[in-house]
Amino acid sequence: MLPLVSTLSSGHNIDELSKRVQGILPSNDYICFCWLTRCLSTYIRLEQEKEAEKMIRLHFQMEQIIYCQDQVYNGALQKVREKEAEEEENETKLSAFTSSQSQVSQNSSMAEIFQHLDAYRQEAYNRISSHIPLIIQYFILKMFADQLQKGMLQLLQDKDSCSWLLKERNDTSEKRKFLKERLSRLAQASRWLVEFPG
Repeated sequence: MLPLVSTLSSGHNIDELSKRVQGILPSNDYICFCWLTRCLSTYIRLEQEKEAEKMIRLHFQMEQIIYCQDQVYNGALQKVREKEAEEEENETKLSAFTSSQSQVSQNSSMAEIFQHLDAYRQEAYNRISSHIPLIIQYFILKMFADQLQKGMLQLLQDKDSCSWLLKERNDTSEKRKFLKERLSRLAQASRWLVEFPG
């Protein structure tokens, strides 16, 4: 089960939180509060995406330094050598049927270099394929959830300090009321036009 799913199902329910907030704030303020929380959530998400991207870029920059632990590298090199030996064995069996002595001699130093490159490539691939999703999950699930929770709790606790953000000017509420009435009149006129014989 994903950590986010378990967090949501273990009592940190967003609906429960919004109902508690709705009980605290009047309805107009609740709409403004929802907008404010959405803005905060978007801001935190964008910041976490920037951090995750920065970490991923840093990880790829670190991969430019050729490094692999000796035990891990030796294991990968051994696998590459075994695979190449198996492929050579299969090739010699196939070529034995077509021509008895048509083996091409390879430059052993070049083959050795390619084995080392292939071993390092496989280990770098394994490392990147496990670390990049880990970085993304860390920033998206852990850091975003923690900062969002802190931000929401701060909004709830400091309602006096941010109540001015939720206040609506009188002329705005009157304008909204006027526009709603106008919309209802236009909808009624539209219904009458549809019913008008002609």
